[in-house]
Order: sequence, then structure tokens, then C-alpha cells
Amino acid sequence: MIPWLDLASARKIGFLPTDGYVDPYLLSMAYARAAAARGVKIRQNTGVTDVLAEHDRVIGVETTAGRFECESVIDAAGAWAALLSAQAGYPLPMAPVRSHYWITKPDPSYGGDHPVITMPDVGAYARPDVGAILLGIHEKYSATFDARELPDDPAAFSPTVGEDHWDCLAEAANGIARLFPGIAKAQFPNYVAGLSTYTPDGKIVLGPVPGQPGFLVASGCCGSGIVLSAGIGGTVADLALGRTPSIDISPFRPDRFGPVDPFNGEFRGLCAASRANKSK
Repeated sequence: MIPWLDLASARKIGFLPTDGYVDPYLLSMAYARAAAARGVKIRQNTGVTDVLAEHDRVIGVETTAGRFECESVIDAAGAWAALLSAQAGYPLPMAPVRSHYWITKPDPSYGGDHPVITMPDVGAYARPDVGAILLGIHEKYSATFDARELPDDPAAFSPTVGEDHWDCLAEAANGIARLFPGIAKAQFPNYVAGLSTYTPDGKIVLGPVPGQPGFLVASGCCGSGIVLSAGIGGTVADLALGRTPSIDISPFRPDRFGPVDPFNGEFRGLCAASRANKSK
């Protein structure tokens, strides 16, 4: 199934035939179209400037397009989620951590369709990408960022942190070469980096925000936001409508770590370690 994979050093291999991957952009647009077809109004380029509270309950948000009152506010702001929740008086236990991957130049010797490959011994994963290979690495020390210093426009920010992202690839290359010998000759013209929100235990943050009735959170997805999106969406919808979710959300409650400062360097280090250990 994967001709370029060298299995000489492998002792155990697991094959999950129902696993796969999906284009995040296409999935997000499909959600948006389905929501719009059901009457949802999506306001682009609209910033939330404040969370509104009255009589000890969150009642809406102030935005660059005006004031919006509602019965439930759902914080799904990704790398900015802790900033938004801090405005409501409860900084969420998550930190923006860099996630990144490299894409090889197309090559018939290792291109083509094949399953997603997770290589826990070397902290890497790979999947096909239009005749090439997309290669992700969980480095030992992931870069983290203070959410308060992030710009409002993600396009104005680069999480590359200088050239150390190439060092990550170089450091992992020897280990990956045991399974993918072709990496020695592979060219990597494309590099993609972005921010994921990680928690110290690698679990999402989902549910009511303590002490803030009317305020819900769906964030801290630890790099699994796309694969968990349908379940998270259904669960937070149940909560907003006063229904009991079909899953037990207690392991994901926002207060499971106690009071934290998500902007603190030590806490961010715990979140970085969570990403580093993700594939193990």
C-alpha cells in the first residue's frame, strides 16, 4: 500500500482501514453553506471587542459592527479564545502553539494515494498531497506565543520564529529516514505553519465557563479541531439549547486545571510539551 515505506526496522504495525483525511478549507466551507441554508448569518471581518454581562450573566458581545445580545455566547476563537474569555473574567487553560508541516516536491517514486502514516517512534506523520508527501513533525520544543501579542489579522503574523523550522526538519530527518529513505533526496519547496491551541493534558476545552452563565467554550482542540468538529459542534449546540449532550464532557471542563495564567511562560511550556508528545 505504501511502496516507499521501509519496514525493516518495524516491530509492530497497525492498519486502521476507516481512517482518512479531509481538506480543512472544503469542510469549513461545507459547514458554512449548511449553516447559511438554515438561516445563519455569517459576518466576516467583524471583531469582538467585549463580552457583555448583566446581573452576573453573559448576555452578548460588543463588536465592530455593533452590539449583539443573545442567550448564549460561544467562544470558539482558536488562538484568541483565552483573550475573549479573559474579558468575561475567566482566562481559559490553553496556549497558542505552532503546528507546521513540509510538503515535498512531487515525485513518482513516492507520490500517489496511500493511507495516512503515523510514526510515533520518530514523532512524525505523513500523508499524500497531489503527487507529493506532506510531512508533519512534533518537535521536542514547540514554539508557543502569548495570545495577548497576536495581531487581530492572522495573515499579518508568521509563527516560523526565524529559521528554526528548518532545524526541526533537519533534526528529525535521520529518524524519519529509517522509514522513509527517500527523504535524503527529497526536495521541500513548501512549508506551512499555523497556530493550534493546546492544553497541558492534550484534551479539548468544552462546556460552560465556570461562574459565567451564558458563556460556553469550544476550543483548545490540540490540533484535532477538524476531526472533532462535528462532535464539538453538536455538543455545544446541545448546551446552548439546554439539552443534555450525548457524550460525557466532564473530562473537558474548563476548570480541570484550577486557576491558571494562560499567558505565563511556564504554563505555555506545559502546552508545548503536550504537542511534542502527541504522536507517542
